Amino acid sequence: MNNVSGKKVYITGGNGFLGRHLQKRFGEAGAEVLSLPSSKCDLSNRESVDRLFSGVKPDIVVHAAGLLGGIHFSRLYPADVFLKNLQIVCNIFEMAHKYNVQKLVNIGSACVYSDTLPGPFKEEDLLKAPMHPSVQYYGFSKLALLMGGKSFKEQFDFNSIHLVLANLYGPEDKFDPELSHVVSSMIPRFYEAALKNLPEVVCWGTGKTVREFLYVADCADAVFRATESYNDVEPINVGVGHGITMKELAETIAEVSGFKGKIVWDTTKPDGAGYKVTDISKIRQAMGWEPKTPFKEGLKKTIDWFGGYYPEWVQKQKTKKEN
Repeated sequence: MNNVSGKKVYITGGNGFLGRHLQKRFGEAGAEVLSLPSSKCDLSNRESVDRLFSGVKPDIVVHAAGLLGGIHFSRLYPADVFLKNLQIVCNIFEMAHKYNVQKLVNIGSACVYSDTLPGPFKEEDLLKAPMHPSVQYYGFSKLALLMGGKSFKEQFDFNSIHLVLANLYGPEDKFDPELSHVVSSMIPRFYEAALKNLPEVVCWGTGKTVREFLYVADCADAVFRATESYNDVEPINVGVGHGITMKELAETIAEVSGFKGKIVWDTTKPDGAGYKVTDISKIRQAMGWEPKTPFKEGLKKTIDWFGGYYPEWVQKQKTKKEN
């Protein structure tokens, strides 16, 4: 058991979507939670990370930072995604070991599973087949995190764990069209269409792909509980254990948003991987953890939050177009 109360917990990416929820969860448990924005510490720069760790001297590091976005972002900046994330991986491991961090909690991604395999995906499926080309550059850095944990355990007996996360959604997500993932890319379109009584909403792909969606507060709780109670270098899935098609997702968002028009699928746009659903038997058995938030309830909370954010979102989109 690694009780976090009173310990210095540094969260990389603490000002990001998941990071803000992690700060809240660890703070509630009595940890001294620390984080810096990327403008204050470039995690891809070795000297910058060295200064950070030497100054903070954290007991626990939860590594949730990374350069990422949806399919569109990955297509625009593949080299940046590849290079920056690998640099971050190497720097985090080197400095966590150098400054005697008691535990490193690495946030992985279910994107590394190959959609050519039958699912739901078990942890032992991670390296059985190549991941989908749409996520391969980002996913490679997540596999590097897993390999880094195993190598540092083997050579230095360094304590790190690797959590494989399903797709997240929830309040405070990134709703920027370039950076958003599927749920946060759909919500603004349906919300605005309902508000303006538009006749249709266009979605990418065929609507047939299957994804698993985990509410962000449930995820933050799982990360917290794994930090306290899971100490195996082998990976562990964090998800809900079942998926829905993009067609079902769009229809549910439309329903919760109050959109009454037509949903049109633009099949000239990519679908991404055909199937991504994880098996969560291991986390149930190892930690007794289960996600608490039903999908429609989580969507309502997210859409309600976006409703309050909508005026700011509109202004941001207007500013981007003008620039």
